[in-house]
Amino acid sequence: MRLKVSVVFGALVLALLAVPGAPASSKATYYLSLGDSLAQGFQPIGGPLSPESPPGYNQGYADQLFKLTRDRYEQLREVKLGCGGETTTTLRFGGICAYEEGSQLAEAVAFLQENAGQIAFVTIDIGPNDLFTGAPGAIVVNLPVILTALRAAAGPDVPIIGMNFYDPFLPGAWAQGGLAQPPLNVLRECEWTWACARPPVGFDIHANTDGYGVIAVAFEGVLAP
Repeated sequence: MRLKVSVVFGALVLALLAVPGAPASSKATYYLSLGDSLAQGFQPIGGPLSPESPPGYNQGYADQLFKLTRDRYEQLREVKLGCGGETTTTLRFGGICAYEEGSQLAEAVAFLQENAGQIAFVTIDIGPNDLFTGAPGAIVVNLPVILTALRAAAGPDVPIIGMNFYDPFLPGAWAQGGLAQPPLNVLRECEWTWACARPPVGFDIHANTDGYGVIAVAFEGVLAP
């Protein structure tokens, strides 16, 4: 059964475009992960440094998706360019994390071009921070440009898959209603994110290891033949 991230996490905040291409060559060797702190794999409990990204946690959805799919490709390698706090504007133009090419998008385009014929697939999550900072209109302006640039750099045959985003404020909103029985989407979000965690760890909007695993399985379902 193919899972959809918007379903398993409950209320849909943002739907990104999924742009799957034809199956990649068996000689493809890279999985490129793009986006914000979810792509980075951040959790409030911290974690080790990644060679390509700021401090995070190595059980994010990209890490787990890599483990789920690496046997399908020849010498598959994971490349994470995600940046915590990234918006569609900063992903496009830079300003938060340091990249040799100036922005995450430019870095991704350069990587895709330099490794043409060796890209297995690309995943991206971006946009929630635009909403959190009160700039939803930026998504409409920037996202088509981002996806068009990635498709041009990757070529027509590389799957580029985007994800939906769960509502991290859903449990709190439900609790304010004073109802006795929490619905399934609230229970799942408490189980799979840090949204219901108590201080000093929570409240936190990020997924936990199990939640990142659910997202990874959803991505795998789209990649599955």
